[in-house]
Amino acid sequence: YKMRMKAFKNKFPIYTDRCKIQILGSRDVDRYILEIRKPYFLEYSDNHGIEKLTDFEVARRLRSLVDYYSSSEKIQYEIRLVVKDKMSGELFGGITFLPVDADGFIPIGYWVVPEHQGKGIATETLTRIAEFAEKAFKRNKGLRLIIQERNEKSLKVASKCGFELEKVYRGKTGRNQVWVRKFSQRI
Repeated sequence: YKMRMKAFKNKFPIYTDRCKIQILGSRDVDRYILEIRKPYFLEYSDNHGIEKLTDFEVARRLRSLVDYYSSSEKIQYEIRLVVKDKMSGELFGGITFLPVDADGFIPIGYWVVPEHQGKGIATETLTRIAEFAEKAFKRNKGLRLIIQERNEKSLKVASKCGFELEKVYRGKTGRNQVWVRKFSQRI
């Protein structure tokens, strides 16, 4: 990422017309766990073993990330963001930045709770996060999404947010599409 954690944290929260995007905090962990345990989340997450963990183990991992965000000097691990209604603070979803891959792209993922899907929240927040990432992580090539082909809603969101289809491959649970949004190259 090539940025210090303190500099990164100082850039948050980020706002859109309806949403507040902030770094996962200790007050968000319990609600976050509730959502990532639900079938809608696990259906498209490619699992990564989360279904085998107890709530306690998931909470411990998330709380250790929260501690890391408050004490680390450098960004080295995943960064989890929460998306909330900017007026009420209700949780809309989440965004995760993963460590930069070998090609110089930052893999990201996002999710929206079912009662807020279909309202443009994913498009609004992903567009804003992509704009933010291009400025904050300009030394990297861009952002990368991996979306299961059967997740038609996410495929539409990726396209609306300026991502382009890079390739298709067979994953654990079916065919996946890789979408990228390249950063403009500044000299």
